[in-house]
Amino acid sequence: MHYQRFFSISIFHEYYRNKICSDFSIEPTQLCWKLIRGHRLILKNTANGLLMLMPVDEAQNPRFPLEKNIIFTFLLKLKNPTFASITSLEPDYRTNLYTFSNQTLTEPGIATLSPAILQREKAEQNNAFAIVEIHNNASLEESEFQIKFSAKEQCWKYYLIASTNGQSAPFSIQDKNSEIKFIQTEIETRDRVVEEIQHRFPNSQPYLFQSETPIPCQEAGRQNIQLLKQGQTKPWIPHLPNPPNQHGTQVINALEDV
Repeated sequence: MHYQRFFSISIFHEYYRNKICSDFSIEPTQLCWKLIRGHRLILKNTANGLLMLMPVDEAQNPRFPLEKNIIFTFLLKLKNPTFASITSLEPDYRTNLYTFSNQTLTEPGIATLSPAILQREKAEQNNAFAIVEIHNNASLEESEFQIKFSAKEQCWKYYLIASTNGQSAPFSIQDKNSEIKFIQTEIETRDRVVEEIQHRFPNSQPYLFQSETPIPCQEAGRQNIQLLKQGQTKPWIPHLPNPPNQHGTQVINALEDV
């Protein structure tokens, strides 16, 4: 029996260097499996999605024609527990369900499926992150349906632990690549990070430096974020660690007379 490409689903994420997102498994629902078997389709998993193959005759027509109202439904299940810390998501995504569909598409080819948010209902969906619905319409002809996720953006905060000597902190944080600008920021009252610093280092003086704009998470660490000290030609610390994706906050212990 001869097969040809029917459609594919590919998942991408801005966070990764190559944009390929392998954080999910894509599983057909029970009803979808019945459709796949009933029409002798072949499902192949790919690095970031799936490929569906259809049996065709010598004239390249489907051997088992599909009814017009058929919907192939798949569940996206997370394999990466840190996905939420790197991804721009709806605030209530945990209690709702993302859905992706080609229902409004009218032409075949490469197309991005726009997300929607729905209330969870069926038990089968409880452990799924999202549902993908592929309708048998005009867009379903050797098409590649793409699901794209944006990286989470957050302001980076560096808390610097310094000595209490001196009236001001002659420190600054600069991005040697000039992509990020940091400014010294006034510390808010009852800042939990500062309270913890002062508990552990009662004789220290904390300072806060913050990026002027939110920074998107990315797989490749950002180099050349430098801690500079006034009067020195070389960086005090040439490569500051990037703040964790979970909260965007990094504490630097630089206990030193200022």
